[in-house]
Amino acid sequence: MLIVACIDGLDPAYLAGLELPNFARVTPLGRHVTVSAAMPSVTNVNNCSLVTGRGPATHGVVGNFYRDEAGRDVYLELPDALLAPTIFERRPDLRGLALVAKDKLLRMIGRGASTAVTAERPPAALVRALGPVPPIYSAEVSVWLFSALCWYLEREHYDVVYLSTTDYVMHKHPPGSAEAGAFLRALDAQLGRVLDLCPGASVVVTADHGMNAKRMGVDLSRVLRRHGVDAQFVPAIKDRYVAHHDNLGGFGYLYLDHAHEARAADALRDTPGVEQVLSRAAARDLDLHAGRVGDLIVLAAPEVVFGEFPEERHPVEVRSHGSAHECRVPWWSNVAPVGDDTGRHHERLREIYEALPVTEARS
Repeated sequence: MLIVACIDGLDPAYLAGLELPNFARVTPLGRHVTVSAAMPSVTNVNNCSLVTGRGPATHGVVGNFYRDEAGRDVYLELPDALLAPTIFERRPDLRGLALVAKDKLLRMIGRGASTAVTAERPPAALVRALGPVPPIYSAEVSVWLFSALCWYLEREHYDVVYLSTTDYVMHKHPPGSAEAGAFLRALDAQLGRVLDLCPGASVVVTADHGMNAKRMGVDLSRVLRRHGVDAQFVPAIKDRYVAHHDNLGGFGYLYLDHAHEARAADALRDTPGVEQVLSRAAARDLDLHAGRVGDLIVLAAPEVVFGEFPEERHPVEVRSHGSAHECRVPWWSNVAPVGDDTGRHHERLREIYEALPVTEARS
């Protein structure tokens, strides 16, 4: 049995000075190592990477939101948006359970699972057993999700389990805060229940992305307008959960006339808060699917987010992600690879998936 738990937004900074004995139980090291997530460092990209064991160049999910071939801005959350098979689809001989907080994920990462459940649309039997689901904008909903996992594990056998929480607490509370500490201790207690229920299981606990405080917003479209370039900006972080981050993140795509691409790139590289500008041709450098990115790919400095503002530069107070500075995440595992701080989380999981034993095909 393999259990993979993705703790949404768990930046390694949250772990400093915090005792989480059940997280430590997962690995013979007794501590986490730090590995890399996929870029952009947003939820959909990395959950899809984790459940497929592939990067976005292969699975095609390049953000929570993108502009499709017809020029429509759409949420990347429908089943056919995911171009690679999930572990549940690759291994139909295994019984799979997918449990996620956010409904936007389930249609993709639940593909092929025997049981697929979201906290936003739980089955009636689960609500009767555990009580009403807490609001999606709460700490308690992630704790409830672990209780749901235990409920299923007590009743049925599964060969592969994938669980993904929500990052509401990390968006609202910094490392070292009482709220973040209480939340992680509550998850630790729930993880202990899971480990007690499945003493022989292979277990991986990781995160989809980190989290940082942001102090400055930059409106890239306004910047380029001043340089005589008309461009539309699409933030990779944009989703339906705006209370988390106001759709402000450190990574995005710009769409513009190709004749102005070089001038736009030069202007952006001279803009304070812009850390990196890449062309679509360089998408593979970030392991991105070139057919689904903008004409320009823009990454922000550590304390900067991109979005729509009343001026080019606008002070903000938000905890968010998306940039390369939220790309390092913790990793606990009792199955190889266990140690060292190298590699990407989904590449490690691919090795684990490929080593899963073959069973008789399920009916």
